[in-house]
Amino acid sequence: KDGKPLQPVVHIWDSETLLKLQEIGLGAFERGVGALAFSAASTNDSVLAVGFSPRDSSCIVTSGKSHVHFWNWSGGTGAPGNGLLARKQGVFGKYKKPKFIPCFVFLPDGDILTGDSEGNILTWGRSVSDSKTPGRGGAKETYTIVAQAHAHEGSIFALCLRRDGTVLSGGGRDRRLVQWGPGLVALQEAEIPEHFGAVR
Repeated sequence: KDGKPLQPVVHIWDSETLLKLQEIGLGAFERGVGALAFSAASTNDSVLAVGFSPRDSSCIVTSGKSHVHFWNWSGGTGAPGNGLLARKQGVFGKYKKPKFIPCFVFLPDGDILTGDSEGNILTWGRSVSDSKTPGRGGAKETYTIVAQAHAHEGSIFALCLRRDGTVLSGGGRDRRLVQWGPGLVALQEAEIPEHFGAVR
C-alpha cells in the first residue's frame, strides 16, 4: 500500500455480501497466504484449490468436489462489499465429471489444466462465443473443455508449470512424475520409490 508491501493476513469474508468479518494471523506469516475455503453454512462444495489468474487479476478459479468454478470480481473500490463476485461453473459436457479436482495450473496462453481423481488432465480454454459477451454478474468469459489426456492411474495431486513452458504432473497410486509438452504430449517420466509416499 502506497509503495510499501502489505503484511500477509487471513481475511474472513461473508460470501454473499463480501463484507470482511475478521482478520486473523497479522504478523504470523512471512509470505503470502494462498488458500481459500468456505464454511459448511455457505456451500456443500469442498474447495481443494484456489488461484488468481496471472493474466487477469479479476479472475479467480476454484476447484474441488466435482466442480471447477470461474469467478469474476468486478468493481470493489472503497469499502469491502462494493464489488460483485460472479461465479460461472465449468461444464463437463461429454466428459465424465470426476469426483474430485484437487489441482489446476494456469498456462501462459490463458488456458487452464485441471488434474482429477480419475487420473485425467483436462484442458479448459476460453470460450470465444462468450469472451465478448459479459455474463450474469459481469463475468467476462467462460471456459470449456478443449482436450483430455489420461495421465495417471488414480488421482492427480499436483500440477506445476515450469519456466520452459512444460508442465509436471504427479499421481498418487502410480507414484509417477510426468513432464508434458505442448498439446499434452508426454516428454519423460520418472517413478518415485514407494518409501517416499505419494506425489503431492
